Amino acid sequence: MKMRIVSTFMSLCLVTAAGISRADSPRQALLAQDAAARSGNVDADLEFYQAKGDKQEKLAQAIARGDVALAKLQDAVAKRFGPELATAVIHAAGTEDAHDIEAAEEKIESDQATVEFKDHSTPVHMVRVDGKWKVSLSDMLGEATDLQVDQLTKNITDFTIEVGRLTSLVDNQKFRSGEGVRDRVAELHDRLFKTDAPPAGGQGV
Repeated sequence: MKMRIVSTFMSLCLVTAAGISRADSPRQALLAQDAAARSGNVDADLEFYQAKGDKQEKLAQAIARGDVALAKLQDAVAKRFGPELATAVIHAAGTEDAHDIEAAEEKIESDQATVEFKDHSTPVHMVRVDGKWKVSLSDMLGEATDLQVDQLTKNITDFTIEVGRLTSLVDNQKFRSGEGVRDRVAELHDRLFKTDAPPAGGQGV
């Protein structure tokens, strides 16, 4: 799978920020999307993705579930180890936080937009649909084959399951430090989303 494809998930979703209801700019849409994830509402989170066809719909659903799972882990780490380590965990997952989003540059051309982050993470491509900005899965996937989209969907699902397990461990005080959570998330991310990592499946976190 091309690096462009496997890096897409971690940069286009799971942005972490304070709840903002307005979404009349690409950045505000990303912040509002996080508010939906923080509330645990998968369906509301799903509304911020534009998908075409059955395979992209399944991918979007997997992403939305991942958004909610990672938001729960962030909250658990923040309560147990503090907000700085919660942010470190989010960054270990390859995602952006509110400060990253607010510092990002948005380039808008008619109904197309790109949000570019200062840390040079993969830009988020967005489209305006019925007046609402949404993440465009078609633009992010590029020329990905159906098999590649299926594999990405599986990897995201595996990621979500393992993040849920980590959240339970944090809630039950099984980690001595937030750094330990951060390292486990980084290991999980590398295993599932880096091209030089072994195939996903059947491995614990």
